[in-house]
Amino acid sequence: MPTDYYAVLGVARDADEKEIKAAYRRLARKFHPDVNPGDKNAEAKFKEISEAYEVLSDAEKRKLYDRFGHQWEVAKRSGMSGDGLAGGFPDDFNFEDLLRDIGGFGSVFETMRGGAGAQARNVMPRDVHMEVELTLEEMDSGAKRTFSYRVEDPCATCKGTGSVPTSRSQPCPHCNGRGTVRGL
Repeated sequence: MPTDYYAVLGVARDADEKEIKAAYRRLARKFHPDVNPGDKNAEAKFKEISEAYEVLSDAEKRKLYDRFGHQWEVAKRSGMSGDGLAGGFPDDFNFEDLLRDIGGFGSVFETMRGGAGAQARNVMPRDVHMEVELTLEEMDSGAKRTFSYRVEDPCATCKGTGSVPTSRSQPCPHCNGRGTVRGL
């Protein structure tokens, strides 16, 4: 689990720049590799302190860290700002890709555009993880279990486009324009 940068430096979340800088200098002197030659723990602590200071001493990085925690770098790459969505998204940000990745919403946009670019995409199957309780005897004997779960398969009627094959502007009646159907 990532460590809280404020805790690493031993400062409050509302600490000002001077407090952060003073805490960093104090800890950096204490754990610096030149002061602790060969001490791997001190070296690791020094790196952690330096990382915390790098983020908390930069106003924009700190805003992102305060808002998104250790996912601040992902938020920064996504074009978000510490103030929320005020920073907007990068010019090349594609909402279709985002929505497709989180749940198969891409065909909604393809249908709204009249099917422009609506073609079946090769989607890698997602890993399925399940927790199963077995007794020691079952594990020892090589017991087998059968599971069923819902998956989204490309619609056979529209081949995943979400549109009627003869008319790109009409949603497929079999999948209701989604391009996928649920199966077991």
